Amino acid sequence: MTESRPAFDPITPHLGADVSGVVLGSDMEEVVAASLRQALDRYGVLVVHDQDLSPAALRDVTARFGPIFLHQAAPGIVHPEGVPEVMILEREPEGRGLFGDEA
Repeated sequence: MTESRPAFDPITPHLGADVSGVVLGSDMEEVVAASLRQALDRYGVLVVHDQDLSPAALRDVTARFGPIFLHQAAPGIVHPEGVPEVMILEREPEGRGLFGDEA
């Protein structure tokens, strides 16, 4: 697969960048992954819009950036079946609590 290098647009002067020109996935070329790792070091947070990744694919892409930390399960926290490395973060539109909040 031939990909161009991703482009990075800083979100703020100190933290975060929007990423364009990349499709995340297991077939992502190492030069692209290296560019993303370098940008993550520089910006701290990368926002990659419009990706269609299964929970397992998200886990696999994340692993290309380093070891995955498994969070301790807390009441209300859910993981996709068979993928404990990924947490589902959601909030109902009328919800007042944070995800996983029992209150």
